[in-house]
Amino acid sequence: MSMAGDPLPLRPLGIGEIFDRAVTLYVRYFVPIALITIVIVLPLTVVQYFQSGSSIAAYQQMGAVIAQANHPGRNPKVPQITNDQIPGWIWLAALVSIILLPFSSVAIGVALARVYEGSYPDWRQCYAAVFRRWGPMLGTLFLSVVIFAAFVIVGFIGYFVLILLTIFSLRAGVGFGIAFGVLTLLFIIVWLVSLAVAQLTIACALFSVVLEGLGFAEAIGRAFSRLFNRREFWRAVVTSLAIGAIYLGLSMLALAVTLAAYFLVHSPLLAAAANGLVTFVHISLLTLLAAVYYFDVRVRREGMDIQEELAQLEPRSP
Repeated sequence: MSMAGDPLPLRPLGIGEIFDRAVTLYVRYFVPIALITIVIVLPLTVVQYFQSGSSIAAYQQMGAVIAQANHPGRNPKVPQITNDQIPGWIWLAALVSIILLPFSSVAIGVALARVYEGSYPDWRQCYAAVFRRWGPMLGTLFLSVVIFAAFVIVGFIGYFVLILLTIFSLRAGVGFGIAFGVLTLLFIIVWLVSLAVAQLTIACALFSVVLEGLGFAEAIGRAFSRLFNRREFWRAVVTSLAIGAIYLGLSMLALAVTLAAYFLVHSPLLAAAANGLVTFVHISLLTLLAAVYYFDVRVRREGMDIQEELAQLEPRSP
């Protein structure tokens, strides 16, 4: 793989190559990616540390309730959950971090663009490139919320309709009920997969706003046309499911470390640090995976002329 200073070849990649390239670049350019991500993760980690007392009490209360249910004759002491005094500025910093999360993700995409054009990414310039497009970014985020709301509404309506049909069909025979039950299960699977692909599509749309200079409506439309077609859809499905599996695995790891820190080591600081580290990997590595996939889709559809377009991104790193 090319070092900084030499453009990284843009060519069509297989699914395995996408993940291999993302991990390789993640290790090689860890410092600028980390600087982009830490702006978002650090305030959230601080809030979690201050909330650790309430979290420990909540876990202990849950355990006491379970013990009381298993042994009705006993009356274990149930700890009261109290709200720790968290400074207002920390809450404000956490809120700003959540709002800026999409901007941070696109900044990682800009960093990848710098690598592809042969520059070493500078985290400040990556953020600068994103914030110059703050208007279309906000428009894309708003439209994304509308799209996800539509997905959720359609999913719930379809689910309840099929459940009602299953219940009524049982009156006509067990076979009809089983058939509608299977149809309901298939609908749920298709809906979840489509939702996962839609999330990847929105990520690609956000990259397009900055890296292609598109308006929010055009960015959304182009992203859906790129992924929701016969040639690309199944690759998008596999990529989305793989990213989702990694996310689920990291989330389970975070939960396990948190519980261990609370109950075995009794260290809220360790719990907050572990969760912060996992959140850091969530944002940085999974976003980089999505960005590598975005460029791969563009190369497959639009040829090898993207390198010239990347050179027009300003400001550039020396």
